[in-house]
Amino acid sequence: MPDYSVNAMLFDSANSNALQFFGKHGYVLVSNVFALEETRTANTAFDKMRHRFAGEMSLSIEKYDERICQWRDLWMTEPYFNDLLNDERLHGVAQAFMQEESVQLLHDHVIRKPYDALNDTVPWHQDFPFWPVDTPNSLSCWVPFEDVSEHGGCLEVIDGSHLWGVSPPVDFIMDAKEFGYREDIIRIPAQAGSIVILHSLTWHRTNPNGDVGTYRPAYITLWVPSHARYRPDLAEWHPVNEHVTVEPGQCLNADKFPRFGEFNGIPRDTDSNTPLHEGPSSAPGDMDKFDMFNATARIAYHIHRIIGDWEMGIPRKNLGEYLVDEKVREWIVCRSFEQGIVNKEKREWMENLFDRLLVNSSAFQMHRARNVYNDAYTEWWLHIGSKWVGLWEETDGKSRR
Repeated sequence: MPDYSVNAMLFDSANSNALQFFGKHGYVLVSNVFALEETRTANTAFDKMRHRFAGEMSLSIEKYDERICQWRDLWMTEPYFNDLLNDERLHGVAQAFMQEESVQLLHDHVIRKPYDALNDTVPWHQDFPFWPVDTPNSLSCWVPFEDVSEHGGCLEVIDGSHLWGVSPPVDFIMDAKEFGYREDIIRIPAQAGSIVILHSLTWHRTNPNGDVGTYRPAYITLWVPSHARYRPDLAEWHPVNEHVTVEPGQCLNADKFPRFGEFNGIPRDTDSNTPLHEGPSSAPGDMDKFDMFNATARIAYHIHRIIGDWEMGIPRKNLGEYLVDEKVREWIVCRSFEQGIVNKEKREWMENLFDRLLVNSSAFQMHRARNVYNDAYTEWWLHIGSKWVGLWEETDGKSRR
């Protein structure tokens, strides 16, 4: 027997029964919102974008697909996705299930999970604790561009878990959430063109795609009420902060967070400093710790110390600037050999790791794309970064004695 149930409830619109189901369960599937031909057009536009991005990074599409599986802020650069975002069938669903007259996009993204390439588990998490806003009365809309079976990496939820309250954001690298066996886990297979609506507090994950020959691209939009206040203290690491031009406690600016519906400009009348959850356990400047929220900056800091620029007071560069420099790579390899961090048989593995980290860093800098599984960052920390940090801590401790 599987350790999950399969959702069998489909609704054809945001009717009262669908709203009632969503309120009780924290998810709902609205079927046949977009026609099959529309999803094919979406897939074509998405594939053209992927090929263009791969070319701009001087990578074959095969090499690109080995490393990159998530793309964000598509509406800002891709006309097709801007048109899709402005389709009332999409933002109207967000308004209906939040029961808000006016909603705003926090951000959009596509996650692709091909059977034969990047294909792993996205761990259990709630969405809201990752967002720099103050209201969990929010949701996401998940639109598959191809049919997704119960074994094809579909969404999996814990039934009714949106009623549990707010938990700290889950660190996929260092502290992935595990629930063990539960009788209330539900998988949500969905046909292309459907929309799965998730409450922002519903615990959910996606498993690996087990369907041969499928790619499981899904367009995901994250929505908040227009009265939501900006709270950077809740997620100061989040990339959407770069688009914010308002002060903390104010409503999000509509030029980078598209607004739909009539809004009077008045934030929700609550204390904007009320803590809603604890943020990441380590602060952004705490470079000797490691987590998914600041992984790129922390690896750059590790390299800064390894190659000796730290001792000489030379300013730290970003990760991509380091890894594109063959001299820097050689310094990391040689000094890691010297200190016994890795053995010399690991040179080829280290070069491959550098290449993967560089692709990840460059993809984000150029196109706001990345590897959602963080595997290269994890390998760096487990096999190199943590060992260097231990060595520095030991050295620093001796110098103080």
